[in-house]
Amino acid sequence: MKTSFSTSALLIALLSLLVEASTWARPLQIIHTNDLHSHLEKGDSDHTGGYAAVKGVIESLKARAAEQGIETLVVDAGDFSEGNAFFFADHGRESWRLIDAMGYDAVTLGNHDWLIGTRQMDEIIASIRPRTPLLGANVEVWQSVPALREHLRPAIETTRAGARIAIVGLTTDELIYSWRVDKGRITPPIEKARELVPALRDRNDFVIALSHLGYKKDRKLAYQVPGIDLIIGGHSHTALTRPAIQKNYEGRKVPIVQTGSHGEFVGDLVVDVVKGKPLKVLSYRLVPVFRDGPRDPEMETRVSGARHSLEQRYGTDWLYETIGHSEVPIERPLHGPTRWGQLSAETLHETAGTDLSLDIGEFYGVSQPAGPVTRETLMQFYPRVFDIHRSSGWTIWRVQAPGWLLRLVLTEAVKMRQYIITAGLTYQIKTNDQGEPRVSKIRVNGRKLVDTQQYSVAVSEGLGRGGQELSALLRLIFEPEDTGVPFWSALERKIRAEGGVIRERAPASLP
Repeated sequence: MKTSFSTSALLIALLSLLVEASTWARPLQIIHTNDLHSHLEKGDSDHTGGYAAVKGVIESLKARAAEQGIETLVVDAGDFSEGNAFFFADHGRESWRLIDAMGYDAVTLGNHDWLIGTRQMDEIIASIRPRTPLLGANVEVWQSVPALREHLRPAIETTRAGARIAIVGLTTDELIYSWRVDKGRITPPIEKARELVPALRDRNDFVIALSHLGYKKDRKLAYQVPGIDLIIGGHSHTALTRPAIQKNYEGRKVPIVQTGSHGEFVGDLVVDVVKGKPLKVLSYRLVPVFRDGPRDPEMETRVSGARHSLEQRYGTDWLYETIGHSEVPIERPLHGPTRWGQLSAETLHETAGTDLSLDIGEFYGVSQPAGPVTRETLMQFYPRVFDIHRSSGWTIWRVQAPGWLLRLVLTEAVKMRQYIITAGLTYQIKTNDQGEPRVSKIRVNGRKLVDTQQYSVAVSEGLGRGGQELSALLRLIFEPEDTGVPFWSALERKIRAEGGVIRERAPASLP
């Protein structure tokens, strides 16, 4: 028997199909990077990374998505500037020019982007007038830095794949870095997110946090701030091969992604953005960035220009002169002792003429292979600067510290799994019954540490100026004094004193 449909019944059926179709997957591709640290030419090896290759991968992913009718969003989670010798090219401007040329829809501000201070950031931004939205919701700056104040935004709101999406930028408020915001202040990021997210949520279908807080704090952010659908992170250099899922206190799942550092990977995230439904991860991968892979020719030209700018500032004879040879890899002392970490600690100690020296492994830059050592090698090994107009990087400082404070610093560093390099000071780490590390047998030049005794300590400018500028109390305790000797120059003298050849040395035996 034949069945006929009335016109109204047919319209109802078509409307039903349209409603059903509107709930089908609407994929959005989110391409992301973090912690590029001005690694313009290459990443952590000669075969990976570099901005031309990173942009080549990004453009390849965008083109493939476009072929499938999928829209894209491209973002970076901060720390794109200081951290490589290239940051010294044109007084920091080249790093900002190149990140602006990458084509990001938004970039959040990282601590190594504002370690030069807000006044100098303002100087750079006023000079290059970047087009890329710069996010920092919890960064408040004064009217005395007008260019930075004009360009820095708490969030952007955009439409992708038919959905309204807000991207809010958050940066770390850790005290070791935040004192450098000299024309403003950094407020607690989770408190600021609680303040902003509800309104962003009212106006948008989804809220993304572009975070430079680090993986552990991203988990806290996800739990404590309902309304965030996705966290794209940075700061901790964590390479997440799949999204980490953290439930917020209402029980809603929040994916967290991060790509590691130095342009070794590009994050390729595809999500479903159907209005009224939770954001759903359809696929995720870290795409390796190989220097012999796709490369963007325009970025290649810009990187070559940055190399030329670096050579103009320092001179090729100075930059590339061989000052020694290392028979061992030039490894940064990030997680434990290295020959070059030991060499650095001895350089601080001997230059300042103190009881001991102390430095943080996090301050060091790039590990490099064994071979010829040039001045650029030293710049890459310790690429730190506060004043972009000073060509010599951080100087060596002397401070005073009582024994009890040295004990406290070592104890807290061990708890935080931070490696402290030292010369003139030794200690042992033991584990208690709960598996927690503990510091014991602290010796200064072979003698037991005395809590009430004052010790002279050689430190980098990062710790010396931090002690001077954080508070009057710390100035009173530490009595910081700048020796005026650049660390690179002191390290060069140390290498020459070693006969120009750096060989492996057995670690000093512990008492």
